[in-house]
Amino acid sequence: MRIETQKAVGINVPDEHKISWFDQVINWIDTRPWPVWLTYAGFIVAGELLLNLVFWIDGSVPFGKYVTLQSVSVPLVVISFAFYHYLTKAGSKALQDFLPLLEADDEEIAKIDRALNFVPPNIGWIVLLLSMAGSVMYVFGSTNTFGDIVPNSILPAIVLYIISVIVVIPFYSQFFRIIRQVRILGDLHQRASNINLLHLEPAHAFARLTASTGGGLIFFMVAGNIYNPEMRSGFLVVGLFLALFLGIVIFIAPLIGMRNRLIIEKSQRLKEISELLQLTTDEIHLKVRNQDLEHISEARATMGTLIEEKALIEKVSTWPWNTTTIRGFTSTLILPIVLWLITRLLERYV
Repeated sequence: MRIETQKAVGINVPDEHKISWFDQVINWIDTRPWPVWLTYAGFIVAGELLLNLVFWIDGSVPFGKYVTLQSVSVPLVVISFAFYHYLTKAGSKALQDFLPLLEADDEEIAKIDRALNFVPPNIGWIVLLLSMAGSVMYVFGSTNTFGDIVPNSILPAIVLYIISVIVVIPFYSQFFRIIRQVRILGDLHQRASNINLLHLEPAHAFARLTASTGGGLIFFMVAGNIYNPEMRSGFLVVGLFLALFLGIVIFIAPLIGMRNRLIIEKSQRLKEISELLQLTTDEIHLKVRNQDLEHISEARATMGTLIEEKALIEKVSTWPWNTTTIRGFTSTLILPIVLWLITRLLERYV
């Protein structure tokens, strides 16, 4: 007996052109004739050059002297973009791995892929407005934006404001994408058919995506707070546990539907085996009553096979991830605690 599944996945991205401006930028990077890493490396070089050039032109830093600001890191900005890009590719890969459980044609699969990995245009503009509003207080309301450097004009503040806007865009975009993914993955997991308890790789497909998303959020929150001393002063234990909590929720929440499906599938499979065991037991009893001892061995062999199958199914885990994924994510949870302890020790003894 199999579960009746839904026939459609709710999505609202009708064609490949209706995606956010930020996702269009990511697609542009993907379609360059050179390797993707080369584009991001170029962004780092160009960003560092621009940041230094601004302070040299402003005159607040001698020409040729390298500028280091703890309030902003060009490599961290670019890495946040690259990580969003990585999650986009990881989402498509997870969907491909899930396809054995999904009955859909190529057009629908492409549509699901866009809905899963991109956000609509209106969300893209909301992300931009949120980033612009949040960066005003961060750059212009902070007393330690430039550290020991005293700008001679407003030009450095304008450039840092633009960088600040850029650095948070991937995080806001990912936030809205996560909300969409929770709903879409819930529909996909409900729709999944022919789940094989002895071949769970397709059922675990999206665990790698959500583990990477949650783990990445933890890393960037902790790295940002450790890197920026002004943020670190308010981070402490509360911020650490907030990062861990959000990362765990992002990892687990989208997978609850598959967890429920696996529990139901396992329960039904065990019920089927129990019913066959009962039939086999009744058959053995009947043969004993009829003194048909010659064929009892066949029934006993069948019972032994069913018992072995039942024991095998009982050992199947209904958690929607494999041991490698959970081990990697657990390591991610330990990392920020270690980093926080190291920074505390450095603050005390250095």
